[in-house]
Amino acid sequence: MKKNTGRNLTKLWLVTTIMVLAAAVFPYPTSAESSTSKSTPLSQGFIAVEGGHYYTMALRKDGTVWGWGRNLWGELGIQQKVSFSRATAPIRIAGLSGITNISVGGWSHNLAAKADGTVWQWGGAERPGIEYAGIYSLLPYQIEGVTDARTVAAGSYFGLALRKDGTVWSWEKIWMDPQIYQSEHESRKPAAVKGLKDIVQIVAGGQLGYALKKDGTVWGWRESLTKKGQYTIEGTSPVQVKGLNKMKQISLVGESLYGLDGNGKVWFWEQGQPAKALYPKLQVKQIVAQQRYVLLLTTSGEIYTYGETVTGKQGKVNHLPKIVSIGGGTYHNIAVSADGGVWGWGHNKFYEAGTEASSYGGMVYRPAQARAAIDVFVNGKQFETPFPVIASDVSVQVPIRAISQTLGASFSISRSDSETSYVVKYKGRTISFNQYADQAWEGSKPITLIERPKSVAGAVTVPYQLLSQGLGLNINWDSNAQVLTISDTKAEK
Repeated sequence: MKKNTGRNLTKLWLVTTIMVLAAAVFPYPTSAESSTSKSTPLSQGFIAVEGGHYYTMALRKDGTVWGWGRNLWGELGIQQKVSFSRATAPIRIAGLSGITNISVGGWSHNLAAKADGTVWQWGGAERPGIEYAGIYSLLPYQIEGVTDARTVAAGSYFGLALRKDGTVWSWEKIWMDPQIYQSEHESRKPAAVKGLKDIVQIVAGGQLGYALKKDGTVWGWRESLTKKGQYTIEGTSPVQVKGLNKMKQISLVGESLYGLDGNGKVWFWEQGQPAKALYPKLQVKQIVAQQRYVLLLTTSGEIYTYGETVTGKQGKVNHLPKIVSIGGGTYHNIAVSADGGVWGWGHNKFYEAGTEASSYGGMVYRPAQARAAIDVFVNGKQFETPFPVIASDVSVQVPIRAISQTLGASFSISRSDSETSYVVKYKGRTISFNQYADQAWEGSKPITLIERPKSVAGAVTVPYQLLSQGLGLNINWDSNAQVLTISDTKAEK
């Protein structure tokens, strides 16, 4: 019996993986995914973006973190057990608030520093055995033992925190949810990196860490890694990088570094070679380096890129407003404009660029504004959902099952050979509808829908007007603030 159970679980895991992969490789576009972007208001604008391997994380002014793009291996950290492969619009990462700094490393390692000095990790997670069939995420989890953190840096297998006193702490990445699989893997606990003080910036990649001192010198080391039952990597002590002096900013690519000096000039250093100046005509204020390319933000708010760029073109990136911050994924680029909007270009098969692909093969060659991050409030409380909420020109599509559960309404599904019907019952009123239909029903009364119900990331969504017309809820859509408010007027009396 045990052997048969193991084979069945193996088959279940394989089927689950194949289904998720198929959804990613052969995406079925829906009208909900074809809606136009909205301008981002100043009050809800973003201030920083980080690119991962086919996904994006963004930090908003209000201290919330939003993610979109690939979720094939749980990169976004929005569901403990992953049910969909991509997010086609920004999803607020539940449990993260008061965030001041974010970092993305490796394929799915995300870190954030809070205003209170704590550090949090979320993203892809491993399973201890085949008995846990499926794909899992680590939901936001506090790194115990790290305090007074100002910024963070995520490597492939470890994390760094720059404390307010100028020291650096490191720890091994959490591989599995400690609350569930505590006995399966014990990660290396946080500890100070010896010999580092007066640090103003940290970067991480692979197993390498680099730190920029207040005096402009750069120091590098290799982190130790002990992964139970697999392999061990011995760490090294920090040593000064020869040739990089008077730096104001650094960016790591492989085992090489880009540096930015106080005059806005770019330098490149690699092992065994002297540092050399690059792009002398540019006045640069931010550098983001990736394995194949480098992205440069000038003091005038323009972007330049060189190497094997995400679109194949080098030089100035055109068709952008004034930019204040940049981020680079493995195959896509993202940027924050002065009004707080996010712009994306490059590969976009998982919507990592944040908008519709404009060319065959899932590419965005001309930068386009990403979809807006929409806040939803139900009866005065922030609506928590792992599914995208997407605005169109005429409505906002909301996940009806999750909304029903939040309201305390009854939600049911009826399937036949020809159609699938959905029914919501709430305080004596009943609405029913079919997916992709132009009409719904309140009891026996027909309701003409302003927009058809859709399927977004595996969740059935409806235009918010149906909740008002069919259930009598009081709904307000503020398109300027990108806030949808749903309230039960009877409950408020």
